[in-house]
Amino acid sequence: MEIARNHNKGKTVVKMMNEYEDQVAEEQLYKVKLFQYPDWQKPSAIFDFEDLDNEEVLLVLCARSKPGDEMRKEDTVFVWHGNEHDVSQEEAKEFVQKCAGVYYDKQTMQGLKVMQEHSGDEGSEFMQFFE
Repeated sequence: MEIARNHNKGKTVVKMMNEYEDQVAEEQLYKVKLFQYPDWQKPSAIFDFEDLDNEEVLLVLCARSKPGDEMRKEDTVFVWHGNEHDVSQEEAKEFVQKCAGVYYDKQTMQGLKVMQEHSGDEGSEFMQFFE
């Protein structure tokens, strides 16, 4: 408590609120979002490894590059294929485009890295978001 008091000593409430608002805005910017086919309009920011239990789904995870994070050097779209989903390649491609359009701005969309992930063979770059 004493450390917090000393840390904020001399700061106005307004300045502390502005710093807090900036911190929240930054957290929101880098928050990854998970989309489940066919719902591209309502991503989830709260998910865990149990979301990968349903083999009948196609998931899209969008993650912005984050300074200082070795695992997030590039803006990336992860496309996770459950072993039993029946989404066609064309439908999946269209879904990925819609999800990316919701999460990223138009300029970022040009240089997105797209990673294909398959149930049971996911990479560590993808799995870090489910821990």
